[in-house]
Amino acid sequence: MNGITIGTLNIYKKTGATRGSPLWTMSGNQGLQWQKAQVSVSSSVGFQVTFEGIIGPGYKSDIALDDIDISLGACPTAGSCNFEKDLCDWTNANAGDDFDWERIQGATASNNTGPQTDHTLNSAYGTYLYIEASDPRQQGDKAWLVSSAYPNGTDQCISWWYNMNGGGMGTLNVNVWPYNTGMSQTTIWLKSGDQGPMWNQGQVQILDPGAAYRIVFEAIRGPNYNSDLAIDDIILLPGNCMGHAIPQLNPCVYQCDGHCVRSDQICNLINDCSDIRDENTCGYNCNFETGTCNWSNTNGTSFVFKQGPSPVPNSNLGPLFDHTTLSPNGHYMYLDADKGSLYSSAIYVSPLLMQASPSCEMVFYYHMTGTYIGQLEVTLKQDYLQSRVFFLLGDQQNVWKKAVVYIGRMSNPFNVVINARRTFSTNGDIAIDDIFFQNCGYPAPQSSCAANQFKCKTNVCISKSRLCDFTDDCGDNSDEAKSSDIVSCSTYQKCSFEQDFCFFQQDQTDDFDWSRRSGPTVTVGTGPSRDHTLNSANGHYLYIETSSPQRPGQTARLVSPFLFANDSSNFCIMRFYYEMFGPDINTLTVYYRTQVNGQLNRLWGRNGNVG
Repeated sequence: MNGITIGTLNIYKKTGATRGSPLWTMSGNQGLQWQKAQVSVSSSVGFQVTFEGIIGPGYKSDIALDDIDISLGACPTAGSCNFEKDLCDWTNANAGDDFDWERIQGATASNNTGPQTDHTLNSAYGTYLYIEASDPRQQGDKAWLVSSAYPNGTDQCISWWYNMNGGGMGTLNVNVWPYNTGMSQTTIWLKSGDQGPMWNQGQVQILDPGAAYRIVFEAIRGPNYNSDLAIDDIILLPGNCMGHAIPQLNPCVYQCDGHCVRSDQICNLINDCSDIRDENTCGYNCNFETGTCNWSNTNGTSFVFKQGPSPVPNSNLGPLFDHTTLSPNGHYMYLDADKGSLYSSAIYVSPLLMQASPSCEMVFYYHMTGTYIGQLEVTLKQDYLQSRVFFLLGDQQNVWKKAVVYIGRMSNPFNVVINARRTFSTNGDIAIDDIFFQNCGYPAPQSSCAANQFKCKTNVCISKSRLCDFTDDCGDNSDEAKSSDIVSCSTYQKCSFEQDFCFFQQDQTDDFDWSRRSGPTVTVGTGPSRDHTLNSANGHYLYIETSSPQRPGQTARLVSPFLFANDSSNFCIMRFYYEMFGPDINTLTVYYRTQVNGQLNRLWGRNGNVG
């Protein structure tokens, strides 16, 4: 939308002959750059998305569209970004600054400046933005990260995490840049100097400047190269910041067993007190006998989970008995399909959980029976990002069944979301009971470890076989450090597939190729919804796409370079993570061979659906 007489671009949801009010609108000159926009569309019936361009008062009124993408689920708030995949709708400025922000994983290239991990995942494999302050950068050089345009009349609350670690640290400014002020920007937040090695959270209110505007993160290089400044996890929320206050760390919520329990240790799925007072009141484990604990409905409609049994039991209002007591007097949570409309969703959310270990699982029982009953899924929600970890569709018989949901490592606060969706039918029920979490903590710290164990910086002992395996077994990633005084994973030959295929190559003598992907595969009911490295829908993995034109029995092979044992051993050990989920899964096999295109010798194999 570039031109002095630009008109208006509107987006409508059209159902039948009805177009209604615009879902999204933008007017006036938006500059030379392509701008990214998004809008969430919900409907209980079929609809069409309609783009409407309205000519302005003059001929310099051309409006262009490109790269339209439609995907399932609500859009994240415009401007929110964790930088795991890309810059989202943020861009480096084309003019007015001196250099660019960069995406990076792990530590920056210079010692004694910048973070060691990202904030989103608290992992060396997570991604964040930073400025590289080494030569040729000079003191005072600035880098602008610019948002997409926000229309006149938009008040917002923006929060983000920043790392300003280094003796030569410069300045971070957050600016508002209206379209009617040329290059002039207004600073609404700033921080200067060394703020230590930790990630810190910033927040500021953005008031409508009276014109369409952009938000700018401006980093200014300090007096020397120890000025690698970083940001991560930007979140924009509409309205006032008063309703989104940054929680302050309380260093001593409880005194128990001779030590203090911090506020970030409450509801972290670890019993820090012997009497479990730090976890008992959190309400994530629940049998629903005396209430709903701290689980809550959040969809704001009449189609919600209710505590059962129903006062008028029938086939539409839950099972005849609960799972806990196996009696008609027991309690559970159920859905009344009569209360919803076509394809309504009920969203049931856990309390906020502070973290989870790599072995963490949630167990619950479900009762799901009836013709065209709908679907039940579980997702993990961190800020605006959700990853699906469990999915069921259709009749599961008139019995209570156990579900074990793998949570995995979550290093930042998250919620578990249970989402049930009805279809056009109201016959049948969906009910849940007896939710509890297991294996979510870490071993207790020890004064010493056995010879075959590794001592973490947290004083936890783990097997040396768990070093450098893309899993945070210590809880502080000290077992995964690329280079430290206790371990150096940089000496391992590793590939996370986050960037590319690394040293692996496609076999040229097979039938088809492995593919690299993030998020769920395109076919429902098979494949992962997240990777292992990041435990996120943003992380990447390799998979085989078995839809047409692939046929049963065809093979895809991935080939490593030639490997050699080191001087102290006569064998090599390879570790990898795999998922084989789907009713038609065939075989995964690892072979070795000693010459190019030589005989394949079987080392390991699995067959069929393993979940």
